[in-house]
Amino acid sequence: MSLTSFIKGSQEYRDLIRQNLAKPKFNAGSMRAEPKTLNYGLVGTAFDYLLRFKIERENKCETTPWIASRLEHYPLEEKIIFEARSLLSKYLKTGKMTDALMESALKLATIDNVVRSGQGADQIGIVDPLDLVDLSNLYGLIDAGKFKSKQFCYLNPTFGMALELVNGADADLIIDDALIDIKTTIKPDFTRPYFEQLIGYYLLHVIDCEHRNVPVSIQKLGIYFSRHGCLFLMTVADLIDESKLPSIVSAFRDLLLISIPRELTDDEKAKKAAILKIKAKEKAKAARKERNELDKATIAAFEQLKPQWVEQWNIARKAGERAIEENPNIEINDLIKIIDEKINEFLVSIHGVLVHLLRFWYKQSASRVARNIVSQHKKSHLLKA
Repeated sequence: MSLTSFIKGSQEYRDLIRQNLAKPKFNAGSMRAEPKTLNYGLVGTAFDYLLRFKIERENKCETTPWIASRLEHYPLEEKIIFEARSLLSKYLKTGKMTDALMESALKLATIDNVVRSGQGADQIGIVDPLDLVDLSNLYGLIDAGKFKSKQFCYLNPTFGMALELVNGADADLIIDDALIDIKTTIKPDFTRPYFEQLIGYYLLHVIDCEHRNVPVSIQKLGIYFSRHGCLFLMTVADLIDESKLPSIVSAFRDLLLISIPRELTDDEKAKKAAILKIKAKEKAKAARKERNELDKATIAAFEQLKPQWVEQWNIARKAGERAIEENPNIEINDLIKIIDEKINEFLVSIHGVLVHLLRFWYKQSASRVARNIVSQHKKSHLLKA
């Protein structure tokens, strides 16, 4: 399960972030590069490649293998990747962006789509010329100065040992102390899902740093809105109360341990069992509290209805007595039915949980009362005889 899938499927994680962090508001302004086709995701992935190419040209960067390279053992994919590497090598030397390299980025994006979704194999290598125009416009908006590093630069960082907790968490880039994600979207707003994803990356970074016993290096989080040519940066210290960070990281790690299917170590299994046990106790406690509140409400409601209940019950009993006087040979089931009809006249006038409780009690009691009426009727006639 990737970090993105985890966030989408974990309400507990989203609640954790909502309760402990305030999402800043931000709007990237007017769109400066409108899409030319409906291939939004494909162009977005291709631009991720292009921006990383640009940053690699401007900085000395550490890189990880391209996502597309996971399918490099297939002939078509191998050809596309080889060509892209050759064109990238020329670009890194000359700094001249070419249509051929942009087309290669789009072809790499078609492979990425197959790697990530398992679909679209028949579209590998197919490029719409209008998407090339779109990419060229997006590339033209890049302000290289915004992505110039002073110390170090990582492309597609994967958070080291923290990857043991997730099967896929590759951010776009880290420049000095800023982790930046690229969004090629027509919408200018900094949304909650963007925020939750950035915080997820940051928490994975903290977990990795703890494992390596090194200081946390990321101090800023950001989104580059590529269609708006706008970089939005936030300072972590303004987002997270430092005193709360250890508990947030611990809760995040626990949620990953519980939610992600994989073979756990014995220590992790014991910890997971302990967490589930605590959650079960909390759930049982909440259920008991709810039942107690329901019982109190039911008792209070019953007390209010008690006079009507006694009156209606007497009416039902008298109806049964009249029926047996009129027909001493009446079947017991028919007698129960008569009593039930009178009971229902009362039950249909009340609502809520109480009606279900009373209906159950009345149904059980009607049979006993009917038999009691029959028994008393027989005794009465024996005495008269």
